Amino acid sequence: PAPGRGPGRGPGPPAAPPADDDAELTAAVPAAAARKPPSSGELSRERSDDQAAAPGPDNHAAAPAAAGVPRAGSVESFDLKQRIQEDLREGILQFNLNPKNGIASLARKGHIEMTPESVASFLRANANRLDKTKVGEYLGREKEYQGGFCVKVLHSYVDQLDFTGLEFDVAIRHFLSGFRLPGEAQKIDRMMEKFAERYCKLNKSVFPSADVAFVLAFSVIMLQTDLHNPAIKEERRMTKEAFRRNNRGICEGKDLDDAFLDAIFDRIKATPISLEEDDQQRRNLEKQANGGASATSVFLGIGANPLRRKAEAFHREREDMVRSSVTLLRQGRPAFTPGFSSTTTTGSPSSSSGGRRQQLVEADGRQRQLATASAAAAAAPKMFEVAWGPALSAFSHALERLFAGPNPTALALQGLEISACVAAVLGLEVARESVVNALASFTTLHNHTTKQILPRHAACTETLLGLPKQDDCADALGSSWLPVLQIASRVAHFRLLAQGLQTDDAFFAGLEKESHDEAAAKHMAAARQRDVESAKTLASLTKLTDSDVDNIYARSTRLSAAGVESFVTQLCAVSAAELSTGDPLDAGGGYVHQLNHATPPGVVAEDDLSTLPPLGSPPCPRVYSLQRLVDVADANVASRPRLAWDRIWRVLAAHFARAGGHANADVAKYAVDSLRQLSLKFLCKDELREFSFQRSFLRPFERVFATAQKSDHPNRAPVREYVIECLDALVLSRASSIRSGWRSIFAVYAAAAHDDEPTVAELAYASLDRIVGQYLDLVALDFVELVNCVVAFAAAPRARPQIALSALKRLDECSAALADGRVSTAIRDNDRANGKEASLAVAETPALEAVGGLPDDDRDARLELWWPLLLGLAQRVADPRVAVRNGALATLRRTLERDCDSFSAETWRLVFRGVLFPSLESAWTDDAPQPSSTRPTDAAPDPASAPRDDSSWLTSTAPALLETCVSLYASRGGGKESAALLSELLGALGDCICQDVEALSRLAVDALGATLDAVGRLEPAAPRETWDVAVHGLAALVRRALPVELREYALETRDLPEDRRVAMARRLAQRLPRAPTVARLVASLRLLPLASRLLLAAAEHESLDERAADAVLLALAESRSFARAFDDDGVLRFALWETKLMGDRPPELVAQRVGAADAALSSLSALRSKPRYRVLAEPRLLELCRDVLHEYAESDKTVDEPRPAAESRRLAPPAELAAASTPLALDALEVVRALDSDTFARHCSWLVPVLSELIVCQSVELRSAVAAVFATRLPTALAARGEPTTRTVDAQPPPQDAPAADSHQTPEKTAATDEIRPTPRHPGAVVKPYRLFESQ
Repeated sequence: PAPGRGPGRGPGPPAAPPADDDAELTAAVPAAAARKPPSSGELSRERSDDQAAAPGPDNHAAAPAAAGVPRAGSVESFDLKQRIQEDLREGILQFNLNPKNGIASLARKGHIEMTPESVASFLRANANRLDKTKVGEYLGREKEYQGGFCVKVLHSYVDQLDFTGLEFDVAIRHFLSGFRLPGEAQKIDRMMEKFAERYCKLNKSVFPSADVAFVLAFSVIMLQTDLHNPAIKEERRMTKEAFRRNNRGICEGKDLDDAFLDAIFDRIKATPISLEEDDQQRRNLEKQANGGASATSVFLGIGANPLRRKAEAFHREREDMVRSSVTLLRQGRPAFTPGFSSTTTTGSPSSSSGGRRQQLVEADGRQRQLATASAAAAAAPKMFEVAWGPALSAFSHALERLFAGPNPTALALQGLEISACVAAVLGLEVARESVVNALASFTTLHNHTTKQILPRHAACTETLLGLPKQDDCADALGSSWLPVLQIASRVAHFRLLAQGLQTDDAFFAGLEKESHDEAAAKHMAAARQRDVESAKTLASLTKLTDSDVDNIYARSTRLSAAGVESFVTQLCAVSAAELSTGDPLDAGGGYVHQLNHATPPGVVAEDDLSTLPPLGSPPCPRVYSLQRLVDVADANVASRPRLAWDRIWRVLAAHFARAGGHANADVAKYAVDSLRQLSLKFLCKDELREFSFQRSFLRPFERVFATAQKSDHPNRAPVREYVIECLDALVLSRASSIRSGWRSIFAVYAAAAHDDEPTVAELAYASLDRIVGQYLDLVALDFVELVNCVVAFAAAPRARPQIALSALKRLDECSAALADGRVSTAIRDNDRANGKEASLAVAETPALEAVGGLPDDDRDARLELWWPLLLGLAQRVADPRVAVRNGALATLRRTLERDCDSFSAETWRLVFRGVLFPSLESAWTDDAPQPSSTRPTDAAPDPASAPRDDSSWLTSTAPALLETCVSLYASRGGGKESAALLSELLGALGDCICQDVEALSRLAVDALGATLDAVGRLEPAAPRETWDVAVHGLAALVRRALPVELREYALETRDLPEDRRVAMARRLAQRLPRAPTVARLVASLRLLPLASRLLLAAAEHESLDERAADAVLLALAESRSFARAFDDDGVLRFALWETKLMGDRPPELVAQRVGAADAALSSLSALRSKPRYRVLAEPRLLELCRDVLHEYAESDKTVDEPRPAAESRRLAPPAELAAASTPLALDALEVVRALDSDTFARHCSWLVPVLSELIVCQSVELRSAVAAVFATRLPTALAARGEPTTRTVDAQPPPQDAPAADSHQTPEKTAATDEIRPTPRHPGAVVKPYRLFESQ
């Protein structure tokens, strides 16, 4: 093994003993070593307290120091060190005798502090010098001892251990390496509970909860004992399969991995868990003649002390001799071998050889006695199996016949009593069942006939009820408890009748009793009269009292864990019969079989009640056994270890859940009240952080409430109300003790929020409102469950709007508490304290001012607390109630703006993606009718012109939500992360813009404009990456907004003949939806000015490059080309005119066509005026001007051309084009006129032909502008090219044989001259980066 590590120990046992005194001092007393050594004056003052003022060695040492001898400082230091060691040795010695005195002595002398942390550190540092048994006893003390100080020390001790990454059994070895487990189950329970909590906290992925680790830890201890106890025969030791079976279903109803359990089994089998000193002692004992001690016996304390071991051996030998003597006497033999005396006469002289011989003879006699007793014990079951049948027949015969005098009856009853006890103790189930059932049948109380009760029947009753008085017999009764408890219930009922008191039917018989007919009523009255007579007879013949019956249930505390589990199971069976039929004797094996069949033996899954038979609805139900269950549970809850209690409660929980669903509302409420009584008692027990005992205990409330909600009975509402009232009472009285139980409470309240009965929801919310207002700090660990519960009330459709609005206010308070650090502080305190006891020992941490005070990783880790709250509010934004959804949106915005400022950039992206954007989906599914435009150029519909629909999410909530998204983005600033968040936001707005609803599209375009404006106002300024995202995102959105069907049609029909184009156009017009198509065209048109604004804003911030500018300009060119192709396709326009796509007028996209060119022209003109972007803008601007002017010239030619008739099924280009393009052409001419001479001269090759065409256009204003250009710019341009300025410029159109300017051609130098001529090219293709706008 590794240094400091015993065989089989994990990586982390106590450190090796120190090598010298200095190391020992440092390791043993960390507190003293950390303090500054006292000065010589302080040391002298300390000594003056212990010694008189007479001179001593120290006083003599001070005098020579001044004379040049060695200084006194080293002497004092050595003396101090010696004194500390002496104090430490004395304190450890006192601790090993009395831990309380030892700790007090060390604290009084200043070596440790009286705090749990200091004492725990001392115990760990001195583990090799302290008595492990005393350490275990000290750590296992109950919380009443010293005000719970030892419990705090235990918690601090475990918190100082590191189990990170350790295998489970290795962690147990490490945990148990510093002390010896005490023998009391309650102490072991506390220790293993804290160990399980600590292990699960450090290894969260191993087990789903600490409950699993707790149960498995006990199972490992049992495995250790079973595998390494020499008293267990090899063939009876636990196998690997048995170990798996014992741990089946412990992982929240599921099984742990077999490989995981097998590995634990193999390691425990190979190397037992033991202390290092016990290993050494075991090796020493094995060398002795009397045999060796096992690892398990030594580990559990057997043989740890020679005197104690000798005393225990003496007591065991004495008990064995007594048992063997009794056995031999019953067999008719003498207790000792004749001829040898068992004792030595006092004072008799004997030689040494004679004494030795006498000892050998006595030892031989004891061995023979033990062998005989062992053989008799092995033969007893077989002998009894042969004898019990005939004996039972004989005893039954004696009880069935009348004999003179009581002696035969008494002997028969005594024989039955002895037979039942022997069968139970020997584990003979068939014999035990037969004898006990026979004894119960002779009581005649199980018969529903008119048979008279005789004295022997009463004696049988007394004998049967006397069986539990014998502890060994009671503990082994098992399923035979059923007849005993049945008769006990029957006797209790008879005693009420005999005393004239009211029975259960007087309190719980309701409508069911009144529904029976008259004949049934007479039959019930006659049966009751017979019971009264039998009760009086039984009372006169027996000496049974109420206390005799009560003791049967009170003695359940003396039963073992398995015994009390059987007792409770059978009592549940009797109670189920009482609730189902009103008669406890109707309980049979069917209920018990199904109860045990649900899960492994003794375990019942309280969540699965389908395997249990339903309870009936008798006219006279009884609750006697149900109340006894409460008494039994109350008596055992405090005295049982949690592991044993958990198994008991699994059985009880299933029964109480079924009883709470009884058809009789009064019975159901009684069962719920019984749960309340037990819960008040159970919640007094503390629970650590990682456990969920309370959740399991309170889960029956969930089951009862769910059953009452699903029931068809009309009287279930009072039951649900009473469940809420009981839980509210628990909160008021035990709020400070509730841990995991909050989850069950919130689960019931959340279910109540959706209850059909308004009163139930109001009661639940009143209690929840009180919890948030008064106990918010107590529920910090279950903050997520609390928020989900409050959200449930805000979302409840049947709840009154006032409750929903109040719930939203409470969510706002929860957000404030999470932001100001109250929740985080409470969680941190619990993380450090790990429970109530430990929190008392840890100093309070100052409250955090805000979540921003936490480290980044810790702050983002709190997202798991924020997320349910934000998501719950976001879901309420889609609420059908206007007031609720607007209130939820206001609360959400206030929460994000006020409380979430410290979120990281990645967290904000998650908030936008998972909280805000999904809320916009409500607009897509809004079915309320919305106004729609007829043509894309129509103004937005006036809301006042149409009737307002307040239920419409689009009109009442969407604008505020979009404004919230924009505002939150603007508040984030322009850091490096703003680009990623902007990309997410643009994607969401794009989804809204490209929807089929025009109103949403208009709102989203407005929000997009506000977002792009916000980019320019970000503080700090947005980086280049953010502007790139904005520019490229808008460019992609301009393309995306174009109607898909029309774009696909243009591509498919480009090269098709006329007839096929007509057919396809008609089909498209028939299937093309009007409103969605117009909505997309409206969006495309409204996006154009945003592109111009964005280009100028990016240029203003010097964040525009050539690639980004081309992206927007190309998108505008594509939008313009799409509109031009639509206007030029007369066939498609005619088909859409027939379907009235844009009303009665022919459809056209002139506004989009001109708007795209105008947006590009104005942007490039502004960019050209900036020196930084002049080189980028000028070639693109001139290319665009050429295209605009040429397009205008072409459109002007077609104004006076004859229009094709309607019969031709095609429309001419829109007549509005020339008029709409005139301002754009004027702007282009203004750009041309502003060119310098050299630039104008370089472009004369295309300017002169285009201007020559425009000089004869119909627009007077445009002709004047062209004339001005000719007059002012052309002479200077000719002069710049070296041509004579007196040359007359012919403004006439070029000759017919001259090539015309074609926008489909790209200028190209010819081989003969240097003139640039156009060449054919594909429409829309870009030959040079700046050739972006050309006619098609």
